[in-house]
Amino acid sequence: MLKVLKLESGKGQGGGNLSMNQNLQGHKGNVQVIQWNDQYQKLTTSDEAGLIIVWMMHKQHWFEEMINNRNKSVVTDMRWTPNGEKIGIVYEDGAVIVGSVEGTRLWGKELKIRLKLIEWSPDSRTILFGTPEGAVNVYDYVGNYQFPVKIQCLRGMKATEMPLAAIEWYDSNRQGFGYEDVDENSASLCIAY
Repeated sequence: MLKVLKLESGKGQGGGNLSMNQNLQGHKGNVQVIQWNDQYQKLTTSDEAGLIIVWMMHKQHWFEEMINNRNKSVVTDMRWTPNGEKIGIVYEDGAVIVGSVEGTRLWGKELKIRLKLIEWSPDSRTILFGTPEGAVNVYDYVGNYQFPVKIQCLRGMKATEMPLAAIEWYDSNRQGFGYEDVDENSASLCIAY
């Protein structure tokens, strides 16, 4: 089941009121990946069968804007660029698709590695792809391989000992997220195992 709730901010200790409670129907299997596009107010979901749905709100109701099913592999991660104009989708079998917010396929590649995670740089010029074995590789925005990220803490370890958990790139230029006082020279990329 996929449900969208909206809480209105409330004053005092009681919190807010529930102003939306909608079930989104379209997935037949368990939803495994969810990503918001804050700039364009879209919700993107993928289920265990690889079905991807982009949801859009219209007149206070969510509806299916786009549907895609590659029918070959499972989606392991999806990420919108920080400006919300492109989405990167990675599949377990190494396929990558990058599309626009309008639904146009910009490019696709079959990488010769299994994939688990994707992350865009704050300027959307670089893409990081993570593997289930813990490797993180840097590509340019059109999918050309650049170099591997050297992870010092993994030397001599087996992939099963330290699987990749998350990749998050913090954009120190984004405002409104409570981090305005963070030093812009501080660490901005987190790779978690």
